[in-house]
Amino acid sequence: MVKIPFGLSDEGLQRLLYGLTKQYPRPTSVLREYVTNGVDEAIEIPNGQVTVLLDPQNRRILIQDNAPGLNMSEVQQLPDKVGDSAKKGKPNKRGEKGIGLLAFGSIGNRVHFITKRKEYTKYNYMRYEIDYYNERLENADVDEI
Repeated sequence: MVKIPFGLSDEGLQRLLYGLTKQYPRPTSVLREYVTNGVDEAIEIPNGQVTVLLDPQNRRILIQDNAPGLNMSEVQQLPDKVGDSAKKGKPNKRGEKGIGLLAFGSIGNRVHFITKRKEYTKYNYMRYEIDYYNERLENADVDEI
């Protein structure tokens, strides 16, 4: 018997990623995902904090922490890390599937990540957006601001 491995075409990968953005049935589940990511990092530092600000007038949610942040190289690697998590097998960390980055699609069509290492002056920025018409996740925009 011949064993044939699974594979994905580019279109298949896009449809799979799009489907993962719809995995959370309730908005509170999406918030929990991002807050948990912040907590996982903030608990590593003294006086770690995670703050959630709701801005219904502008239809925005801001989740902020005082964790060490990501450098530009780490931000650029995030899109390639979907499905792969550095938290796997670490009992003190909550996430381990590497798909939380895509949770935003269950409550909106765009997410902005802004992060900065304390020793740097510039922030690193990444934006993901969903193209609902074509059912695909647009390539991430990454920049220094």
